[in-house]
Amino acid sequence: NAYAANQPVHLSNVILAGWDISGAKLPGARFEDTEWKDIKLEHSVLSNVTFTKTKLQGVGFQQATLTDVTFEDTELRSTSFYKAKLQRVRFIRCKFNGVNVDEIIESTIEITDSKLLSSSLSEGQLIATIKNSTLKDVEFTDLEPTSSLTFEKSELKEVKFDRVILEQLTFIDSKIVESGGSGAVIDHFTVTRTSLDFGLAESRFKRIVISGSALKSMGLGNNQIQELEISDLYPV
Repeated sequence: NAYAANQPVHLSNVILAGWDISGAKLPGARFEDTEWKDIKLEHSVLSNVTFTKTKLQGVGFQQATLTDVTFEDTELRSTSFYKAKLQRVRFIRCKFNGVNVDEIIESTIEITDSKLLSSSLSEGQLIATIKNSTLKDVEFTDLEPTSSLTFEKSELKEVKFDRVILEQLTFIDSKIVESGGSGAVIDHFTVTRTSLDFGLAESRFKRIVISGSALKSMGLGNNQIQELEISDLYPV
């Protein structure tokens, strides 16, 4: 840990297993073609770090701080970012399975060209932009102020949004199936050129704008809506 705090680490074509390197500081590190299994990185500090063509299984980033970190062509299984702070963290062409991103703090992430399965991004302060990705059985529940979610050119199935408090929820050029929740508070809900099978019951909205979209189902029962604008709908 002492060496890594002062010298950028570059590891490639190696397997790391069973290490406890909690509290490590890793500025400018590069990890390529590596495999991480059952590694503890709790309370670690990662800045300007890149993981490329890497497998992470059972890795714990609990209460870590990640700033300007990129995961590219990486598989994440049973990996935890619980109570971490993720600032400008990018996931590109990644696969998530059983990943815990709960109770994160003041975090901003981008997910692009990725697949998310059976994972949770809940109960935290999260600004997320998700593009060209597929999500199934994913939870965005109980998100706190100030959180916002944007989905573009993505497919969502069985995705939950219960009790979220969001400044913005946006779907653009996407397909939403069997998703939704209840008890949400959303300032701006915007749907553009999207096929929507989605419902939010017992929720509050300041403004809903739906345009150029197909509504297979949209449950808005027992909701409070201050402004509603719908235009250019087309058949499913």
